[in-house]
Amino acid sequence: MATPVRDETRHVTDDNISTQVQSKVKFQKLSIDTSIENKQRKQTQIDLKTYEIFLNKSTTEKNKITNEAKEDDDISNLDQLIEVDEKIEKTNNIILGLQKRLESIEFDKDVKKLHERNDSTGIYYLFDTLTSKNRKYYPKDWIFKHKMNNIGDIPVFLNSFQQFIQKYEFDNIFDQQIQNIDPRENEILCKIIKEGFDESPDIVNINTVDISRIIRDLKKKIHKPFWQRYKIKGLGKGVGGYNL
Repeated sequence: MATPVRDETRHVTDDNISTQVQSKVKFQKLSIDTSIENKQRKQTQIDLKTYEIFLNKSTTEKNKITNEAKEDDDISNLDQLIEVDEKIEKTNNIILGLQKRLESIEFDKDVKKLHERNDSTGIYYLFDTLTSKNRKYYPKDWIFKHKMNNIGDIPVFLNSFQQFIQKYEFDNIFDQQIQNIDPRENEILCKIIKEGFDESPDIVNINTVDISRIIRDLKKKIHKPFWQRYKIKGLGKGVGGYNL
């Protein structure tokens, strides 16, 4: 019986599909996370409004009972008054808990936004990497000087950008195993790499807000016939430690 021959073409296609699936799952997860956060915020706001209405009704009821007792000089409604007081106290505690929950949700969201800060060195932004917390990004010092004016510049441009993120110890977004990075780090890297683009929108989608997608889209711009010419110049497969 003949030995089955591995279909190399199918294998490459499967690898590409796998990468696309991983990327799709990543974006779906980010979308789901955002959706869950929004749902939690909306539900907490609804609950808070509901209990505030209930508190107003209970307070009105207490005032009515108190006024009636004063007018009639009657203490027969004392048990009812105590019951309403207990409702008000419990409702106040629930409202306080909902307010703290809402503040927590907003804080978690806010903490992942870039905020301009200042120290003696100048303006900086805080961000986390997968291995360290509260790193400082100084725009005036962390300058990516390389420019990309046409598709032919992509190999050297990407190689230079990879060296840049290694120099400043960003997460290696060229590693496909790295799926989720700090949104602030992502925003910083998107800003830095886009500053290296020329004004031509056909190089890459300039509205993209995901650094991994920008890298992937740039790699796709290099077609095989064009790439072969770069291999002859010594800029072929393996530039910067990755395969385009």
